[in-house]
Amino acid sequence: MDNTMRNDNMDRPKGKPGDLMIRLRGISLSFGKNKILDNISMDVHRNEMLAVLGPSGSGKSTLIKIIAGLLEPDEGEVRVESDRIGMAFQHGALFSSMTVEENLALAPRRTQNLSGEEIDRRVHEALKMVGLEEDIDKMPSELSGGMQKRVGIARALAIDPDIMLYDEPSAGLDPILAHRLEKDLRRINAERQIASIVVTHEIPSIRKIADNVKLLYEGQFVYEGTTDDFFSTDDPHARQFREREEEGPIAI
Repeated sequence: MDNTMRNDNMDRPKGKPGDLMIRLRGISLSFGKNKILDNISMDVHRNEMLAVLGPSGSGKSTLIKIIAGLLEPDEGEVRVESDRIGMAFQHGALFSSMTVEENLALAPRRTQNLSGEEIDRRVHEALKMVGLEEDIDKMPSELSGGMQKRVGIARALAIDPDIMLYDEPSAGLDPILAHRLEKDLRRINAERQIASIVVTHEIPSIRKIADNVKLLYEGQFVYEGTTDDFFSTDDPHARQFREREEEGPIAI
């Protein structure tokens, strides 16, 4: 069985860059006879941006759901040094009946003992970070897909997270918007001293946002290294994924 430990002291000050924030050891999870994760171990530190890569169905989204506490592994230890975990979903996942402001205020209001003034400050600050302050009163239906995705990120930031989990943050965006979003994510990570995991298929994005890379295939990490190493290594798994080659150890 898993051993999940989360530090729930919501009022403690931010730690220092390099502090260990996420520790996984021997994580395995199956759905029926289908083994999704097989003995996964990893560490993520404050101020680090880790890119988790892999083909569809390799277990990337399952991994971050375990870290967020949305799924429980069959085996292994999950140690997360904060309950302030922001998760930005691939498609925004906004509540369609709520304004942008109401979407952002919901989680802080329900989960944190904050004054109305503090919640308002959090909401405005988070929207400013993603460049959408002027859209605070709009409904999700009035926003473009890219704007909805940025509001989803702002909603996660409104809880003042120590850890951010991003599921395909730039997928579906045009190149200019994707570039702006990637710059914003990198800046936010540094300014807020967050430990971040970015699940992505977007090879160009990795250079811009990630410090380190892990490549997940058939439930295991088949490559781990720095971003610079990922783009220069001759490791067959990394090279095939990086170069988008049909031939190689990753079955298509």
